Amino acid sequence: MLRLLISKCIPVLLYGLEACPLLKSHLSSVDFVIVRFLMKLFNTTNMDIINNCRQYFDVKLPSTLWSDRVRRLEKKFAECDNIFLQNFSLNSIAYIYRLVKFLFCLFFCFFMFICYQLW
Repeated sequence: MLRLLISKCIPVLLYGLEACPLLKSHLSSVDFVIVRFLMKLFNTTNMDIINNCRQYFDVKLPSTLWSDRVRRLEKKFAECDNIFLQNFSLNSIAYIYRLVKFLFCLFFCFFMFICYQLW
């Protein structure tokens, strides 16, 4: 069950998050999902037991994995041959992500408007 959590669930939770600047509260929310799952799995609410089980079974919290992924992403940008990408920071990636998301929503609204007019 834990191997399934580590190999399938955590990657889905973390997919694409390295490109987003997250607050500590966001990371705590993502960590809560894993901690709560472990609490139900081991039938305990004692955090000492949960932390021991996490260490024994090598289950890392998503916040730790996220910070590792962010470091790797920034390292890839720094080592890239493209000058434009070398000067990228995490904030500019987040800005581009929000811009693309906005443009997608705008396109979707326009598409729905056209479909409504044709119908």
